[in-house]
Amino acid sequence: MIAAVRMIFFIVILLMVFTPLSEAETVTIPLYKLSPNNIVELKCVQGEHELSVPIPERWRITGAKLSLKYTNSINLIKDISQLNIKWNKYSIAQRHLDPLNPEGTFEIDIPVDLLEPGYNQLGFHVAQHYLKLCENYCSPNLWTSISLKDAYLRLEYELNPVPLNLSSIAEFLFDPKIYPSGVINIIAEDKSAENITSAAVIASGIARRFDYREVTFSMTNEIKRGYDNVLVGDKRFVEEYLAGSGVELQEINGPIIKIMHLPGLDGETDEAHALTLVSGVKKEHVKIATETFANMTFPYPGTDEMEVVGFSLPDIPLYGGRLVLTSDKTYAFKTLQFGTTTFQGLNPPTRAITFRLPADFLIKHNQTAKVSLSFAYGAGLLPESALNIAINGKYVRAIHLNNESGEFIEKYRIDIPTYMFKPGTNILEFSPVLRTSAKECDIIQAGNLFLTIFDVSTLYFPSMPHFVELPNIELFMLNGFPLTRWPDGYESMMYLAETDDETTASALNLVGLISQKNGYPLFGISMTTEPPLDWEGELLVIGPVKSIPDVYKEPAPLKLMDEALVAYPVVSSWEDEVTYALSRQISEMGKGYGAIMQFQSPVKKGRSVFLVTAADSAELEKLSLALLDPGVQSNSKGDLSFIRLNPPKYDVYTVAVGDKFFTGKLGRISSFELYLHSNPYL
Repeated sequence: MIAAVRMIFFIVILLMVFTPLSEAETVTIPLYKLSPNNIVELKCVQGEHELSVPIPERWRITGAKLSLKYTNSINLIKDISQLNIKWNKYSIAQRHLDPLNPEGTFEIDIPVDLLEPGYNQLGFHVAQHYLKLCENYCSPNLWTSISLKDAYLRLEYELNPVPLNLSSIAEFLFDPKIYPSGVINIIAEDKSAENITSAAVIASGIARRFDYREVTFSMTNEIKRGYDNVLVGDKRFVEEYLAGSGVELQEINGPIIKIMHLPGLDGETDEAHALTLVSGVKKEHVKIATETFANMTFPYPGTDEMEVVGFSLPDIPLYGGRLVLTSDKTYAFKTLQFGTTTFQGLNPPTRAITFRLPADFLIKHNQTAKVSLSFAYGAGLLPESALNIAINGKYVRAIHLNNESGEFIEKYRIDIPTYMFKPGTNILEFSPVLRTSAKECDIIQAGNLFLTIFDVSTLYFPSMPHFVELPNIELFMLNGFPLTRWPDGYESMMYLAETDDETTASALNLVGLISQKNGYPLFGISMTTEPPLDWEGELLVIGPVKSIPDVYKEPAPLKLMDEALVAYPVVSSWEDEVTYALSRQISEMGKGYGAIMQFQSPVKKGRSVFLVTAADSAELEKLSLALLDPGVQSNSKGDLSFIRLNPPKYDVYTVAVGDKFFTGKLGRISSFELYLHSNPYL
């Protein structure tokens, strides 16, 4: 009997030791999601292309498989042509390129010990030939194509336990490497304007940490199992809530932030997910704690709890934000995250600088941005070698590399017309074309084929007035403008026409979207559940159609009143001027659709109202998820975007039918210049 009991006890211990913390999960990552292009073209005698594959620290990888399809030229010689697949520089598979079977597939089991937390490099490398002697090293016959639309990385993983230290907030919990998205639940006592404001600040900080990765939110009064949760509220609510979950907490004496494993049922805990407490004795304490939590982007402290004794923000300039250039200021390339870069070989890849201009820049057509390049190139290049420079995909200049002895050049000045730039994201690209004097039968020595751009090179953008014509939903999709005229949302308000779970989640999803676009937490935005009829700042109104007050329906481009006024496009001219037919009708929006609209504030000229609405709260939440889709963002324009809610591919219909108005400060610009800018076809 005793032996049997011992055996049962031993088996139980073994099960406890070897049972994983969480069940294994599988995620499939389409490789086109990791690249701006759907096709990888590998050309010339040697070609290569690399992708960065994110692996979060939170995942313990138990299996990995890569699937891909390729097509090669039918003129290759099989014996001396091959495709080599590498993971973090280590070859994981290779294959001869067969001209008789030019289409092939790979199914590769990747050793899990090669997958490291962070960004892993997946490389495609070819050596390809169409002649054994005297071949043109960059002949059109030399190509291999890989379809990223048909390539997938399948990962099996288990969740590692959450470290019980607050530094994990910055680098473990809210990690942009988590795929496909983050999901966070915020717990509050009720949906008062005060609690929604706290939830919005928390959501803003979390979304900013997720960076480019989609993240969605919910706001409830109870724990959401299987997800990370944030509990926010005063001492009384937090202590009572935790006591109801069987958790004892030391007395709260001031603003605190604390992390613990997620309480489960029957006294158990979910070590794979976290419950983060943001609390304080009184309202002011909760405010300080939420703002501190939203700004914890550095892995400190290493304890599970901290008491906040003070918090201050730096001075925030107008029109600031992620990667935004200040006009009339010179930036070194090093400052723009472009370190000294060497291009080498026959077919070096393009390198780029990505930066942003304020959404309301009135870009003048008679000025130039100035690039000052310091660079060097090798000896022995053919005279047709050049450095091509492009802005937003349009080539604007080529620098002739015509010194056979090589050269070191400092402060080579390039003037780029400002009309080549645009509000929002801009990309400055450098693409060298390096040609050797080697003949077809010569052995190519590529060591001298190099061009180096030094990080002391500079970029200057001239002063521009902040003055823009609205409505323009496209500017909102760039960085939340005009709600983010001040990066922290100061002088902006969000009005929730309903406070049910779906509408509140929709509002928090929009807060997250704006924060990610602008790269700054919305500390200054106000949240309200009452119609702000005398608000003179920027306003975002969100709610089901029937809950929206008529004061915001009446001036909207799609007047969703009892008797609706609908504009139907009739004729579009060569200059994109559209003629509309107006229909008065008694109708409703119906399910399966949502609308976003922008128009001038009925309270203050020069200020705007941004309206987000759908047939009911459930459809509204679907609309908020649609607005996180890059395709919807890029296709939303004008003053009305009508969106068919049919994921994963949404249909967006846009019109510009409402009255125009201007916002901002003109600065030094004449009315004649403004007229010419507004009428470029004159």
